[in-house]
Amino acid sequence: MVSERLLNFFESSRAYSRLTAQPRIITIEVMMVALVIGSNNLLDTIRKHVPEQSWHPPFGGDEIEQMRMLAQVPAPRSQQKIVLTNVGGNWSSVAQLGWQVLWCEPTSPPVGCVSVLQSFADDTVRDLCARLWRAEAPDMRQVGDLVHGRTHTTATMLQVTGFTGGVGKTTSAWRLALAAAEHGVRTLLVDANRDQSSVRSFFDPGERLQVRTVADWVQGAPAVAGANQGSRLFQVPFDIAFAPSAGQEASWEHYRQFLHEASLVWDFIVVDYDRVSVESMQDDASAGGALLAPLLRAGTATLFVVKAGLQTQGDAARQLRSFDFLGLPNQFCGFKEVIPLGMDERAYRTLNYKPFGVFLGAERMSDMVADEIAQGKTGFSDPQLDDVRDRVLDWVLPDRGFAHEPTVVKRCWFGRKNR
Repeated sequence: MVSERLLNFFESSRAYSRLTAQPRIITIEVMMVALVIGSNNLLDTIRKHVPEQSWHPPFGGDEIEQMRMLAQVPAPRSQQKIVLTNVGGNWSSVAQLGWQVLWCEPTSPPVGCVSVLQSFADDTVRDLCARLWRAEAPDMRQVGDLVHGRTHTTATMLQVTGFTGGVGKTTSAWRLALAAAEHGVRTLLVDANRDQSSVRSFFDPGERLQVRTVADWVQGAPAVAGANQGSRLFQVPFDIAFAPSAGQEASWEHYRQFLHEASLVWDFIVVDYDRVSVESMQDDASAGGALLAPLLRAGTATLFVVKAGLQTQGDAARQLRSFDFLGLPNQFCGFKEVIPLGMDERAYRTLNYKPFGVFLGAERMSDMVADEIAQGKTGFSDPQLDDVRDRVLDWVLPDRGFAHEPTVVKRCWFGRKNR
């Protein structure tokens, strides 16, 4: 009876690759079977991102009963059979049947277990879920941090850019900053568009106000010397560091040092860039090559805003195919698409972003939103735009109340579906 339930589990969870039945012999060949037994920070995070039928043992009862039943079932022939657990006890009988039991606590593993930190300490949750379940998990926290209960003392940073102009990069950046601040996260919006001062065009289009810029900060001074209190000057709950004014200069190395100091003061930093390209990300004189690409290589989350359309999405795909060559890690790349006004919904297809990072959704621009943006308003709400914005925030700030169900897009250009 136990073997029958296990067989049904493999079949329903699609964990098998070939199933053959002969008289009195049942052979199961699988690529991966990974079960979760127990509850803690890491295991509960996995449950959040992976469908239950993929990780839940095919037995009822409590955790001890599940362990006991698993000890009676030989593991199927496969490349890997894994149990992730924090349930104490003697797991040797389970291990002897071919299961690799990963202990998901910082303490010494019980008999029959090995520490999950031996294999996955430096992996992100996204990496872990992709390797064990082929599940998409937009969570960049490291497994080791969750096991040890570590919280970082420096800010989470999000870079916002794209491959074309006029796609709403700056609008996306300040809406992300606004929503995070409204959730109680101390947030700084930084304008890294030195040529156009995009953020300032929203809040001080005539440059009439006496404001602080990144250039006002000097090494050794507190980061607030280069930032403005948004609630006092602009009636927004986040702070703002503008690009240098006319006559001021700030090198990209100056920006990098400012961001480092700012990360010790604020909890969340959103950096707004101009458009980038593969060429600019190899140019040390540009923002892409001197700031964005090095930060991305160092593990900074980067959101690419892509304009929907066959040509613009095709151009994005050509740029993204060069990321491996540039050493840009896809686990820190997120994408959202913006469907322009006038595009027929029936003509819209999303790009297949799976090889390049995580797809976070598509925003459809409306006449109302376009008018609000044209008038320089920042506090408007649109349910569809807010949904994608919150998916982005849950990607970079997990467990802060922004979570949504995974995005599913049925149609796409240049490849398979995003799931």
